[in-house]
Amino acid sequence: MRRTLLFCSLMGVITSACAEDFLCPNTYRYMHTGQSVVDVVEACGEPTSKEEKEETLMVTLPIQQYYYQSTIGPMGTAGSAKIDIVISVQNDKVKSITVGGQPVESTTMCANGESIRTGAPASNAISTCGQPLAVNETTEKVSSGKTSKIDTWIYDFGQYKPKVTLKFVNGVLQEIQS
Repeated sequence: MRRTLLFCSLMGVITSACAEDFLCPNTYRYMHTGQSVVDVVEACGEPTSKEEKEETLMVTLPIQQYYYQSTIGPMGTAGSAKIDIVISVQNDKVKSITVGGQPVESTTMCANGESIRTGAPASNAISTCGQPLAVNETTEKVSSGKTSKIDTWIYDFGQYKPKVTLKFVNGVLQEIQS
């Protein structure tokens, strides 16, 4: 790992293999993700510029989307049609329902005609509508409701050397970009 990092640093190229470490060309010391502000200053000296801001922390939550099809109109006649129903479940609750691509608060279009509504327990989706034709596992980024201090530092080591941008979250180095 150290040979790869040294090679990347000597070549002036930071690749994905080097994203967690950086050799400071002015001190020949490494900075690493996970280090404190004090450790980075000790390794590389003061940055060329600093920017500080507060940012809302985002969290990634899993979502399951249950896909159903329902027939409307008299079955087997020219007037019948299939309509798609998607029930999205997050944190063991029905988060949203779409019928024919349109958002609704509730629907009775499931196979047994019983009602399912947003906010209901996730188990109601299957007990009311049956087993879905398909289940899509996805994620959604949502606000955690918490903010954190984000510091962005830029090191400019001079001509022929890459500028390096560091991102600190609450005083801990999270990202190194070149």
